[in-house]
Amino acid sequence: MSTSSQKPAGYDIDLGNECSRNAYAWSKKTFANRAGKPGEAAQDLDGGFANEIRFGNARLGISSDGIGTKIEVAERVGKFDTLGYDLVAMTADDLIVGGFVPTNLSNIIDVNTLDYGVIDEMMRGLHDACNFAEVAITGGEIAELGNRIGAGRAQR
Repeated sequence: MSTSSQKPAGYDIDLGNECSRNAYAWSKKTFANRAGKPGEAAQDLDGGFANEIRFGNARLGISSDGIGTKIEVAERVGKFDTLGYDLVAMTADDLIVGGFVPTNLSNIIDVNTLDYGVIDEMMRGLHDACNFAEVAITGGEIAELGNRIGAGRAQR
């Protein structure tokens, strides 16, 4: 899909890339905080989706991702257990490309209002995907944000 066809649909790939470059520039300024210490950032993030952290001779791969607009598909079909597979696949793939073995995952679920059944289905799917990939879920958060999630909320 070209940028010109995405803008009328509400997506601006060029602006998204610009925002990502800006976020990276700010993030890179923090690399010096760990320079020469355990947990030093060992490679540039620029262009990649995973980064290497060093602890002496040991290396740790870090990756994060989200499910994006796939939540809309899940809402329309009323099926939430497949979202975990997408999340695990995207983060694991980024780590594997960087030469790492995916081992652990921490999740964040932001919702307008809590729905036990939906959260249970999401977590069951994440559990199943992690079992398939031999990854452990070692942290997470669920945040109920009320009407803070929605179009135009973060605009000036």
